[in-house]
Amino acid sequence: MSANRRRWPRVPAEALKGVKVWLSSGGEVRLLDLSLGGARFTSRERLLPGLGMSLRFKTPEGDQDARGRVVHSKLVKLADGSLGYEVGMVFDEPLSGPLAAQTGGTK
Repeated sequence: MSANRRRWPRVPAEALKGVKVWLSSGGEVRLLDLSLGGARFTSRERLLPGLGMSLRFKTPEGDQDARGRVVHSKLVKLADGSLGYEVGMVFDEPLSGPLAAQTGGTK
């Protein structure tokens, strides 16, 4: 078994209070989990590894963008039965502000 190489723990989307997320380009996503250093989500859009992108988070305290790149993407069946992608994204910089506080970091 390999050791967990993650720098920060993942927080399940259900544990995040009032957080909604979408692609900065406007595409809808469903957040699966979030850490200070990245996110895992599903999307109808095909996002290939290496792609630079941004996510926009809406929180009760306001909107926040996180820029980064796709590190993995696989074809999956979405909740509605259609096909989409499960995407892992690493952020260029660790989250800050309200999102950091919800993922175990500092505000």
